[in-house]
Amino acid sequence: MPRITISIPLDLKEKLSDPRVRRSLNISRVCQQALDRQIRRLHDLPLEVERLGRFLDRMARQQERESRQWFQHGLQEARDWLEHEASYAQVRLLGSANAARRLRRLLSAPPGPLREGLESRAAVADFDRDGYLQGWVAAIGAYWQFLERNL
Repeated sequence: MPRITISIPLDLKEKLSDPRVRRSLNISRVCQQALDRQIRRLHDLPLEVERLGRFLDRMARQQERESRQWFQHGLQEARDWLEHEASYAQVRLLGSANAARRLRRLLSAPPGPLREGLESRAAVADFDRDGYLQGWVAAIGAYWQFLERNL
């Protein structure tokens, strides 16, 4: 059988020198078993990483679906507000800003339906606030572009 040399701390070597330990312990077998156990764990690791990857992918797909649903809610509520309540000045102020500024403006002075939507959903466990707000941002931007081209 091939041999290898291992290094161990001094205190462990001293413990191995105890005659009771030497008589009851086959050091070679203990080392072989420990190495074999560690190697098997390493071989199993890719399987675990693969399983975790599948889990992560599934969770990401679910999160994306939920985010898309909340985006659609925000989009629809913003459309309703734009088509039935918003003034030209509000649409111009919000729509002419880039998306980041539009979001800041919406949050600093939210239209009634947005404020109500955020308040009523705050306690909903799966509420994706960012997705919902992005729906508002997207709808306002699209409606403003339409107005600019057609007015």
